[in-house]
Amino acid sequence: MTRLALLAGAVLLVVAGCGGGGSQRAIREALARSPQTYLHYGRRWWGAAPRVTIRRLDVKADRATAVVVARRSRLAQTVRLRRRDGRWHVATASVGFLVGPREARPPTAAERAAIVADARRRFRRTRSCITYQIVVSRLDRRYALVDYVFPHPLSRRCLLFNGNSLYRRGPHGWHEFSGASSGYPCALAPAGVIRSLDGGCMLPTR
Repeated sequence: MTRLALLAGAVLLVVAGCGGGGSQRAIREALARSPQTYLHYGRRWWGAAPRVTIRRLDVKADRATAVVVARRSRLAQTVRLRRRDGRWHVATASVGFLVGPREARPPTAAERAAIVADARRRFRRTRSCITYQIVVSRLDRRYALVDYVFPHPLSRRCLLFNGNSLYRRGPHGWHEFSGASSGYPCALAPAGVIRSLDGGCMLPTR
């Protein structure tokens, strides 16, 4: 995983401060091991070559700070590392947002009917209040994203809300397994699935 991620990421290393080539390589490998950093994720997660750059690396004794940048994401990550027993580990990382192309399709008639039926059981509102925009991942057809549209936003009998829902098909059919208004963690589904549905996903910070 480490070597693949590094090669796919087209990594450029700029070093400031102390630290030999061995430390630099060990730090780079620690960054690639951690799911908190862009370097951990390969082509399937991004939907294309990730082009990740280590813009700056400061090493001072057993502590290091790296600034990691991905061409497809506007958020640069500041990552702090520590060395314990001769091995580097990621201590903290700022929020990262993995961005890539959507790879989704409209649902089949059967998929749509099952997802809408589950949504209506949950909301129990007048049917004219909500319509459903549904896409199914082309990477894994067990996953779908549902956006809610309100045709009559000024109607007093219709309660509005923002956000959308992730659906998964299991042994008992389609059911919502997560809802959000500002994006989903990448780890909620297999590699690339959240990105294929929503155009991006959040990296863990711990």
